[in-house]
Amino acid sequence: MNKRVFTHENLENLSLNDFVPLSREELDHLKVRRVQEGDVLEVLDGQGHRGIGVYKSKNLVFQKISETCEAPSPRIHLFIGQIKFQNWEWLLEKCAEFGVASIQPFISEFVEKNWVVKGTQKRERQLRFLIDAVKQSGQPFCPQLGFPRPLAELIQEHATPPRIKHLVAMEPSKDLPSPIIPKPLSDNAMNQVALWVGPEGGWSDKDQHSLMKLDPTWISFPHGTFRTETAALFFMSNILYSTSDGNL
Repeated sequence: MNKRVFTHENLENLSLNDFVPLSREELDHLKVRRVQEGDVLEVLDGQGHRGIGVYKSKNLVFQKISETCEAPSPRIHLFIGQIKFQNWEWLLEKCAEFGVASIQPFISEFVEKNWVVKGTQKRERQLRFLIDAVKQSGQPFCPQLGFPRPLAELIQEHATPPRIKHLVAMEPSKDLPSPIIPKPLSDNAMNQVALWVGPEGGWSDKDQHSLMKLDPTWISFPHGTFRTETAALFFMSNILYSTSDGNL
Protein backbone atom coordinates (compact mmCIF):
# COMPACT_ATOMS: atom_id res chain seq x y z
CA MET A 1 0.00 0.00 0.00
CA ASN A 2 1.76 3.15 -1.20
CA LYS A 3 -1.02 5.69 -0.61
CA ARG A 4 -0.49 7.17 2.85
CA VAL A 5 -2.05 10.01 4.77
CA PHE A 6 -1.08 11.60 8.07
CA THR A 7 -3.37 12.61 10.89
CA HIS A 8 -2.52 14.35 14.16
CA GLU A 9 -5.27 12.36 15.85
CA ASN A 10 -4.16 9.31 17.85
CA LEU A 11 -5.74 6.40 15.98
CA GLU A 12 -6.59 4.74 19.28
CA ASN A 13 -9.21 7.47 19.76
CA LEU A 14 -11.07 6.51 16.59
CA SER A 15 -13.81 3.92 16.15
CA LEU A 16 -15.05 2.06 13.09
CA ASN A 17 -16.49 4.43 10.46
CA ASP A 18 -15.31 7.59 12.22
CA PHE A 19 -14.02 10.32 9.92
CA VAL A 20 -10.24 10.62 10.15
CA PRO A 21 -9.35 14.27 10.93
CA LEU A 22 -7.13 15.51 8.11
CA SER A 23 -5.47 18.87 7.58
CA ARG A 24 -6.23 21.01 4.56
CA GLU A 25 -2.80 20.07 3.14
CA GLU A 26 -3.61 16.35 3.42
CA LEU A 27 -6.98 16.77 1.73
CA ASP A 28 -5.37 18.75 -1.09
CA HIS A 29 -2.72 16.06 -1.43
CA LEU A 30 -5.43 13.43 -1.91
CA LYS A 31 -6.77 15.45 -4.83
CA VAL A 32 -3.31 15.71 -6.37
CA ARG A 33 -2.87 11.95 -6.00
CA ARG A 34 -6.26 11.49 -7.68
CA VAL A 35 -7.60 9.30 -4.94
CA GLN A 36 -10.89 7.75 -6.02
CA GLU A 37 -14.07 6.81 -4.17
CA GLY A 38 -13.51 3.51 -2.37
CA ASP A 39 -9.70 3.66 -2.42
CA VAL A 40 -8.03 2.13 0.61
CA LEU A 41 -5.30 4.24 2.24
CA GLU A 42 -2.79 3.69 5.00
CA VAL A 43 -3.12 6.16 7.88
CA LEU A 44 -0.18 7.20 10.06
CA ASP A 45 -0.55 9.20 13.26
CA GLY A 46 3.15 9.70 14.05
CA GLN A 47 2.57 8.06 17.43
CA GLY A 48 3.35 4.47 16.51
CA HIS A 49 0.08 3.41 14.89
CA ARG A 50 -0.68 2.36 11.34
CA GLY A 51 -4.31 2.25 10.31
CA ILE A 52 -6.59 1.60 7.36
CA GLY A 53 -9.07 4.08 5.95
CA VAL A 54 -11.44 4.13 3.00
CA TYR A 55 -12.03 7.28 0.92
CA LYS A 56 -15.76 7.98 0.78
CA SER A 57 -17.63 11.16 -0.15
CA LYS A 58 -14.47 13.28 0.04
CA ASN A 59 -13.71 12.01 3.55
CA LEU A 60 -11.46 9.30 4.92
CA VAL A 61 -13.47 6.75 6.89
CA PHE A 62 -11.54 4.88 9.58
CA GLN A 63 -11.62 1.07 9.47
CA LYS A 64 -9.05 -0.28 11.93
CA ILE A 65 -5.57 -0.08 13.41
CA SER A 66 -3.48 -2.48 11.36
CA GLU A 67 -0.33 -2.27 13.48
CA THR A 68 0.88 -0.79 16.76
CA CYS A 69 4.65 -0.37 16.60
CA GLU A 70 7.16 -0.30 19.41
CA ALA A 71 9.33 2.80 19.59
CA PRO A 72 12.80 2.12 18.18
CA SER A 73 15.60 1.66 20.68
CA PRO A 74 17.56 3.70 21.38
CA ARG A 75 15.42 6.79 21.04
CA ILE A 76 17.73 9.43 19.59
CA HIS A 77 17.26 13.04 20.69
CA LEU A 78 19.21 15.37 18.43
CA PHE A 79 20.47 18.68 19.84
CA ILE A 80 22.02 20.66 17.02
CA GLY A 81 23.21 24.17 16.24
CA GLN A 82 20.79 25.92 13.91
CA ILE A 83 22.07 25.84 10.32
CA LYS A 84 21.02 27.61 7.13
CA PHE A 85 17.49 26.84 6.12
CA GLN A 86 17.87 24.78 2.94
CA ASN A 87 20.29 22.41 4.68
CA TRP A 88 18.04 22.36 7.74
CA GLU A 89 15.07 21.10 5.72
CA TRP A 90 17.20 18.32 4.26
CA LEU A 91 18.28 17.29 7.76
CA LEU A 92 14.69 17.27 9.05
CA GLU A 93 13.73 14.91 6.26
CA LYS A 94 16.56 12.50 7.13
CA CYS A 95 15.76 12.61 10.84
CA ALA A 96 12.19 11.56 10.11
CA GLU A 97 13.39 8.72 7.89
CA PHE A 98 15.76 7.56 10.65
CA GLY A 99 13.01 7.53 13.26
CA VAL A 100 14.62 10.20 15.47
CA ALA A 101 12.53 10.95 18.56
CA SER A 102 13.12 14.69 18.79
CA ILE A 103 15.06 17.52 17.16
CA GLN A 104 16.09 20.50 19.26
CA PRO A 105 17.92 23.35 17.50
CA PHE A 106 20.01 25.56 19.74
CA ILE A 107 21.57 29.00 19.67
CA SER A 108 25.21 29.33 20.64
CA GLU A 109 28.16 31.64 20.08
CA PHE A 110 28.90 30.52 16.53
CA VAL A 111 25.30 30.17 15.28
CA GLU A 112 24.25 32.72 12.67
CA LYS A 113 21.38 34.69 14.18
CA ASN A 114 19.58 35.21 10.84
CA TRP A 115 19.37 31.42 10.44
CA VAL A 116 17.56 31.26 13.77
CA VAL A 117 15.09 33.94 12.66
CA LYS A 118 14.32 32.18 9.39
CA GLY A 119 14.01 28.83 11.13
CA THR A 120 11.49 30.23 13.60
CA GLN A 121 9.45 32.06 10.98
CA LYS A 122 9.09 28.99 8.77
CA ARG A 123 8.06 26.51 11.45
CA GLU A 124 4.90 25.33 9.66
CA ARG A 125 6.95 24.54 6.57
CA GLN A 126 9.40 22.54 8.71
CA LEU A 127 6.61 20.51 10.31
CA ARG A 128 5.28 19.80 6.84
CA PHE A 129 8.69 18.49 5.79
CA LEU A 130 8.67 16.08 8.72
CA ILE A 131 5.19 14.82 7.93
CA ASP A 132 5.97 14.35 4.24
CA ALA A 133 9.11 12.38 5.13
CA VAL A 134 7.15 10.18 7.54
CA LYS A 135 4.60 9.42 4.83
CA GLN A 136 7.24 8.74 2.20
CA SER A 137 9.26 6.41 4.42
CA GLY A 138 6.36 4.82 6.26
CA GLN A 139 7.92 5.57 9.64
CA PRO A 140 5.26 5.13 12.36
CA PHE A 141 6.79 7.82 14.60
CA CYS A 142 7.15 11.51 13.74
CA PRO A 143 9.96 13.48 15.41
CA GLN A 144 9.07 16.26 17.83
CA LEU A 145 10.54 19.58 16.69
CA GLY A 146 11.51 22.19 19.26
CA PHE A 147 11.90 25.93 18.84
CA PRO A 148 15.50 27.26 18.81
CA ARG A 149 16.70 27.81 22.39
CA PRO A 150 19.95 28.97 23.99
CA LEU A 151 22.49 26.18 24.41
CA ALA A 152 23.20 27.05 28.05
CA GLU A 153 19.49 26.82 28.86
CA LEU A 154 19.20 23.35 27.31
CA ILE A 155 22.30 22.07 29.08
CA GLN A 156 20.95 23.26 32.42
CA GLU A 157 17.63 21.56 31.74
CA HIS A 158 19.16 18.23 30.73
CA ALA A 159 22.04 18.08 33.19
CA THR A 160 20.22 15.62 35.48
CA PRO A 161 17.71 13.69 33.36
CA PRO A 162 16.58 10.12 34.09
CA ARG A 163 18.91 7.59 32.45
CA ILE A 164 20.01 9.17 29.21
CA LYS A 165 23.36 8.86 27.47
CA HIS A 166 24.83 12.14 26.23
CA LEU A 167 27.16 12.02 23.23
CA VAL A 168 28.93 15.20 22.13
CA ALA A 169 30.37 15.27 18.60
CA MET A 170 33.80 16.85 18.24
CA GLU A 171 36.30 17.28 15.44
CA PRO A 172 39.15 14.76 15.62
CA SER A 173 42.17 15.82 17.64
CA LYS A 174 45.08 14.33 19.55
CA ASP A 175 42.91 14.58 22.66
CA LEU A 176 40.12 12.53 21.08
CA PRO A 177 41.65 9.43 19.50
CA SER A 178 38.62 7.35 20.57
CA PRO A 179 36.45 5.23 18.23
CA ILE A 180 33.60 6.88 16.35
CA ILE A 181 31.05 5.44 18.77
CA PRO A 182 32.52 3.82 21.90
CA LYS A 183 31.87 0.10 22.27
CA PRO A 184 30.27 0.47 25.74
CA LEU A 185 27.30 2.20 24.12
CA SER A 186 26.28 -1.00 22.35
CA ASP A 187 26.29 -2.83 25.69
CA ASN A 188 24.43 -0.09 27.54
CA ALA A 189 20.87 -0.81 28.68
CA MET A 190 19.84 2.83 28.24
CA ASN A 191 17.23 3.35 25.56
CA GLN A 192 17.56 7.15 25.35
CA VAL A 193 20.52 8.82 23.64
CA ALA A 194 21.10 12.56 23.33
CA LEU A 195 23.39 13.50 20.45
CA TRP A 196 24.84 17.02 20.62
CA VAL A 197 26.23 18.41 17.36
CA GLY A 198 27.80 21.87 17.23
CA PRO A 199 27.11 24.63 14.69
CA GLU A 200 29.10 25.29 11.51
CA GLY A 201 31.67 27.26 13.49
CA GLY A 202 32.15 24.44 15.98
CA TRP A 203 32.01 24.50 19.77
CA SER A 204 33.48 27.52 21.51
CA ASP A 205 35.60 27.05 24.64
CA LYS A 206 32.64 28.32 26.64
CA ASP A 207 30.34 25.76 24.98
CA GLN A 208 32.69 22.90 25.77
CA HIS A 209 32.97 23.97 29.38
CA SER A 210 29.18 24.11 29.70
CA LEU A 211 28.75 20.70 28.04
CA MET A 212 30.86 19.15 30.79
CA LYS A 213 27.80 19.51 33.06
CA LEU A 214 26.16 16.70 31.07
CA ASP A 215 28.96 14.26 31.96
CA PRO A 216 29.02 13.33 28.28
CA THR A 217 30.95 10.87 26.17
CA TRP A 218 33.00 12.81 23.61
CA ILE A 219 32.94 11.26 20.16
CA SER A 220 34.84 12.24 17.02
CA PHE A 221 34.99 11.65 13.28
CA PRO A 222 37.54 9.19 11.91
CA HIS A 223 39.16 12.06 10.00
CA GLY A 224 38.42 15.39 8.37
CA THR A 225 35.79 18.00 9.09
CA PHE A 226 32.09 17.51 8.35
CA ARG A 227 29.31 20.00 7.84
CA THR A 228 26.90 20.13 10.76
CA GLU A 229 24.12 18.26 8.96
CA THR A 230 26.57 15.65 7.63
CA ALA A 231 28.00 15.10 11.10
CA ALA A 232 24.51 14.62 12.55
CA LEU A 233 23.59 12.03 9.93
CA PHE A 234 26.94 10.27 10.27
CA PHE A 235 26.69 9.88 14.04
CA MET A 236 23.02 8.93 14.02
CA SER A 237 23.82 6.15 11.56
CA ASN A 238 26.62 4.88 13.76
CA ILE A 239 24.50 5.04 16.91
CA LEU A 240 21.77 2.97 15.29
CA TYR A 241 24.28 0.46 13.98
CA SER A 242 26.25 0.16 17.21
CA THR A 243 23.09 -0.55 19.20
CA SER A 244 21.76 -3.09 16.73
CA ASP A 245 22.69 -6.77 16.53
CA GLY A 246 25.92 -5.85 14.78
CA ASN A 247 28.92 -4.15 16.35
CA LEU A 248 31.16 -1.46 14.96
